[in-house]
Amino acid sequence: MDSYLSEQLNQNKQIVELRESMGDDSHAIHDVDHSIFFMRRSNAKLAAKHLELLGHKITFIKRRWLEIHLKFVISEPTTLEHQNQTTQTLVEFARSYKGVYNGWGSYVIEKSVEA
Repeated sequence: MDSYLSEQLNQNKQIVELRESMGDDSHAIHDVDHSIFFMRRSNAKLAAKHLELLGHKITFIKRRWLEIHLKFVISEPTTLEHQNQTTQTLVEFARSYKGVYNGWGSYVIEKSVEA
C-alpha cells in the first residue's frame, strides 16, 4: 500500500471516530460527497461520465485555482470498513484518469432512539 492511500485510510479512521462521537448512525445510507482534483478538464469530464454510468450524481466540475475540482455524491453507509473500501476504489479510479482523490464527507445522521 502506498503512503498516499495509507494517509487517506488514516483520515477515514479519524473522520469516522469523530462522526460516531457526534452520534452518527454509520450504517444508515448517507449522501456522501467525494472530491477528485485534475489538472485537465478533459480528464475530469471523462471521469464524470464514468461516474454517472456507475449511478453516481455529479455535483459540479469547476476550476479551483490551477486545478479542476470534480465533486460527486454516492449514497452509501459511512462505516469505516465501507469508506476504506470506497476510498481504495476511488484512489485507483482517480489515478486511472490522472486525478487525485481528495476525500469524502457528509451530514451526520443520528441514530434513532427506539422506545
